[in-house]
Amino acid sequence: MEGLGTGPSSALDSTYGSMLIGVLFATFLQGFLTVQTFNYYENYPKDPLRNKVIVRRHSFSKTPSLPHISNPVVRSVSSGDLLPTLRILYRCLDTIHLALIGQSAYHYLITNWGYQPALIRSTWELCVQLTFIGLSSFVCQLFFLGRIWVFSRKNIFIVGFVLAVCLTTLILDIVVTVQILQTPFVTAFGERKGEIIAVFTSGAAADVLIAALLCYYLRRDSSAFEATRSLVGKIVRYTVATGLATSALAIAAIIAYFAQPQGFYFIAIHLCIGRMYTNALLATLNARHKMRSAFQTHHKSSTSDKKETVVRGKTNKYLNSFQAVDGNPISQTDSTGAVVTYTIERITDNEEGDLELSKMDKKTPFSVV
Repeated sequence: MEGLGTGPSSALDSTYGSMLIGVLFATFLQGFLTVQTFNYYENYPKDPLRNKVIVRRHSFSKTPSLPHISNPVVRSVSSGDLLPTLRILYRCLDTIHLALIGQSAYHYLITNWGYQPALIRSTWELCVQLTFIGLSSFVCQLFFLGRIWVFSRKNIFIVGFVLAVCLTTLILDIVVTVQILQTPFVTAFGERKGEIIAVFTSGAAADVLIAALLCYYLRRDSSAFEATRSLVGKIVRYTVATGLATSALAIAAIIAYFAQPQGFYFIAIHLCIGRMYTNALLATLNARHKMRSAFQTHHKSSTSDKKETVVRGKTNKYLNSFQAVDGNPISQTDSTGAVVTYTIERITDNEEGDLELSKMDKKTPFSVV
């Protein structure tokens, strides 16, 4: 950046040239986000406004013959029992952030075109945009933390630890913003080495933790149903992909910063991180329709008066698969004459038209058929 104020130089390529490319990619992601938002309102027009503003859990009606709904994974995925934290807020944050970085690019490349001394001076828009990225990312992380809260059955220690990592990233973003605002030169971005590396490192760690925990709980609450297992597998792959995408951007920003701390390559990458979060969040919400359709396809493959049921024995191994007519389980027998405790799992429709995975523990005497 030393050559910015002295005359034409290749420093423009590594600074404002790379920043312009980052703005263009951020604009592309903003357009993709707009399309996803449109699809959300098209697919879920009946979602009340309060659901789009605050975190809310749907209240599900339970099937009379199956009084205990115990699998939070299928319940959350098929019905979307958690909606994003301050959904309208993060949409506004991304829009404001795009305006800030767009104005910064216009200031350096249009307003001050040919005026070299202006290139070394920082603008408040270029500094403040860091905080908006942190806020947008944090709001989206809260949504995924809400799912971990449900999947982990309200494990405050796990959720609290991941929340602390996410908060650390947000606080560091704010700290870096305040520090850079105190100097009028863009060289301040390259001088805050420790803080900037900490921002990207903590952000990548939070993404990996969230993706790993979601995958763990999804696998832990697996089901005997082939359709359910297939759906869980798809969710795991999707979770890994979205988690890797955001963490990969953070790692790429670290590499770019080490490679050329005086350049703006890491800033260009950082401009896209917030929108990667929001796109991942909206993709998760919009995926509810496809996931529900996957359950319904499997559900309709059976006759209208029969439900597929699976029995688990004392050793937690599947004893047999059978059909339950009109919701009544068919007794299973062997040659021991013992009483065996087993669990019946069924997919049923609730009053809202969503599908639920329900479980009911039963005891039955076993005798020779």
